[in-house]
Amino acid sequence: MVTPDLIEYVKSSMASGTDAEAIKNELRSQGWANDDIDSALVSAGSGVPSPAHASIEAAGSGWHVTKKEIFIVVAGLLLLSGAGAAAFYLIPPAPEKVLQTSAENFASANSFDYSGNMVVDISAPSGLFSMNTLLHGLPKGLDSRIAGASDTKFNLDFSGTADVTDANHPKSNLDLNFSYSLFQFGMNLRLLDKIVYLKFNSLPNVPEYNIAKYSGVWIKIDPADVSEQYGLDMNTSSKQPDLTPGQKQQIKDLAANAHFFNSITKLADDTIDGDAMYHYSVDVDMQGLKDYFHEVERIENSTATTDTDLDTMSFRNSEVWIGKSDRMLHKLLTQVSAAPTPGTTTQASGSVNILLNLKNYNQPSSIMPPADYKNFVEVIKELSQPITTAPTK
Repeated sequence: MVTPDLIEYVKSSMASGTDAEAIKNELRSQGWANDDIDSALVSAGSGVPSPAHASIEAAGSGWHVTKKEIFIVVAGLLLLSGAGAAAFYLIPPAPEKVLQTSAENFASANSFDYSGNMVVDISAPSGLFSMNTLLHGLPKGLDSRIAGASDTKFNLDFSGTADVTDANHPKSNLDLNFSYSLFQFGMNLRLLDKIVYLKFNSLPNVPEYNIAKYSGVWIKIDPADVSEQYGLDMNTSSKQPDLTPGQKQQIKDLAANAHFFNSITKLADDTIDGDAMYHYSVDVDMQGLKDYFHEVERIENSTATTDTDLDTMSFRNSEVWIGKSDRMLHKLLTQVSAAPTPGTTTQASGSVNILLNLKNYNQPSSIMPPADYKNFVEVIKELSQPITTAPTK
């Protein structure tokens, strides 16, 4: 401990011309500690002590810290901060947390671009998807148990934009190409508020109906016009009003806490359009999915989905890609299978392989109505006119 007598001894020794090193040696021989000697030298005005034993003393407190101790503390802090940074950047977050955050973010998204592909493979009674059936409905007495079944494939490529930035005036567009063994066509769709604009790029020649002439023609479908012309109640706004902020928050909270997966397996990280992605394989929990849909329907006061509809469905080979920086869903790959509904006569089953890409979240969209179009009511009137053909000799 540094005492007034020790400091006074150091001062007297230095005043008599004794150098610091000699003073240190003398005090060491008397049993004084090096730190106390250094502090006495500082207090006596001898200058800065040697770097190996330099210290900092709190005035009047008797407490001091050596440079070695400072170095150890600083090094420890650096190691701790480095370990924290490594944990943040190198140790991947729990998959459950990533997917939960992604569900919350997606529920809050106002707009996004999408694209993808669907391959529909259906096993159904022979002739169920013939042109005659598509035009005139199911033949009477059709029963797969006696008619046999055949496989039919449809292929759909699609892309578009969904925008609900203004919840009272949603807008979207969709470009779709449909391929089937009997025919194929392309379709463009634009939705602005509650008005739909449709354009078919390639329509087949169908006996009795001259629909091919509407290829490349925009058709406007206004629910108000259809209701007025045919007496149909197409105004759904009174039945399903826009969701309140409270309802939207309930659905967001529901998505954040819903149990969608039985298990999540982390796959190798990937990149999409240059952005780093988490990549997971997921096993969908169908009961959790049903509970979620039923609860959403309760919040929205909408028509309930029957359990039978979901009981016959299953998801297989499901994979998701989540952005590391934005925690948004950027890619989905899955197969949806549907078994025959128990008790039905037509025992159709099938699967849909789905690839969905999502990007440009919350970016402004420019979806406008087409400049030229025909009204849907006008088109129906034209199609109802009998087709006249030139007389033959």
